[in-house]
Amino acid sequence: MKKIYIFYFFVFTFFSCETKVDLNEDWQSIPIIYSILNQEDSISYVRINKAFIGDESIYAMAKESDSLIYDPLKVSVKLEEWNNNNLKKTINLDYTYDIKKDTITEYGDFSIFGNEKHIIYFTKEKLNSDNEYRLNIDVDGKKITARTVLINDFVLLKNFESLIKKVSFSGDEFKIEWLSNENARIYDLIIRFKYFEITKTHDTIYKTFEWHDNNWLSRSDALKNDLKMALRISSKNFFNEIIKQIPEKPENIKSRVIKNNDALDFIFISGGDDLNTYIEVNKPSYGLMQDKKDFTNINNGYGLFSCRFTRIIKRKRLNPETISLIINKDETKHLGFKSETTIEN
Repeated sequence: MKKIYIFYFFVFTFFSCETKVDLNEDWQSIPIIYSILNQEDSISYVRINKAFIGDESIYAMAKESDSLIYDPLKVSVKLEEWNNNNLKKTINLDYTYDIKKDTITEYGDFSIFGNEKHIIYFTKEKLNSDNEYRLNIDVDGKKITARTVLINDFVLLKNFESLIKKVSFSGDEFKIEWLSNENARIYDLIIRFKYFEITKTHDTIYKTFEWHDNNWLSRSDALKNDLKMALRISSKNFFNEIIKQIPEKPENIKSRVIKNNDALDFIFISGGDDLNTYIEVNKPSYGLMQDKKDFTNINNGYGLFSCRFTRIIKRKRLNPETISLIINKDETKHLGFKSETTIEN
C-alpha cells in the first residue's frame, strides 16, 4: 500500500470553508503554500512545497528533498498589486537557495525532513499597505491563487509613544490602550528588557532579554478601525520574569544597571483575519475530542497567505518606583541592580 505524507510549514510565529483539499481521492500533486506579507519587511517571501507519495517509509522519503519541492524552473510565482479592482502592477518573484533550513526542530530533535535544495521565492519590491495583493502560482499544471490585504499602522493611546511617558510596574498592573485597524484581527506584544553589567575590571557588558506571555494575544471583535482595545500587564509577572530570565549576579560582576532613559522596547505585532483563524484551528486539542478542522485560504492548494504588521516603540523609561523595587525587592535584590545615578556618582 502506498503511503502519503503532507509537509506543513509552520510560520511565528496560519482556510476558507469553500477551499478544501480531499486527501482521500486518487493521488494528485498538492501544492502547499505559505506567505505572510508585511510592508515593513525589505524582502517578501513565499514558500512552496508539495505532498509526496511512494512505497517507502515516509521518514525515508522525507529525507529526499525532491519529495518536498518542485523544480523551480517549472514554477511561476507572481504577486499582483490591486487597488479598487484595478491592477496596478505585477511582480515576478525570483527564487533562492541561500536561506538554509534548520536541521534541528524547536524541541531540539533532528528534523525528519531533508534540508538540501531549500528553495524560497522572494521579491524586494516595496509593498503598499493601501493595496490588495493577489498571489498567482503556476506549477505542475495547476493554477494556485490567493489574496490578502495589508495592515496599516494602528494608534496607541495616552501618549504611549512619547519618550517622556514612563512605564510603571509599581502598582498592580501596567495598561496599554490602542485603536484597532480594520485589516487586523489579532494583536500581540513582546517586551525587550535592557540593562548592562559592570565588571570588577570596569568593563561594560550590555544585556537584553525578551518577554512574551501567551495571555497577551488580543483579538478585535470586528474588522473595523478605531475600536478601543487594551492590554493589562501584571506587575507580579513582570518581576517574576526578571527573576526567571536574569541569573544571580556572578562573582566577576560588580553591579547591574538599568538605564534611566532606555529600559524597555515594546514590539507590537498585528495579524490578519486568516492568520488569526489559522492560529485558532492549530491550537492544541485537549480532552477526548481530538478531531480538528483543516484551514487553508489557498485556492487549488493548501496553506496560508495572509499579513502582519510590526511596530517597535524603543527607549521606554521605567519610573523611579519600579527601578527601586527591582533594586530593593526581596525577590530581586540578589540580582545586584543599582541605580544609574549611584553608578555615575
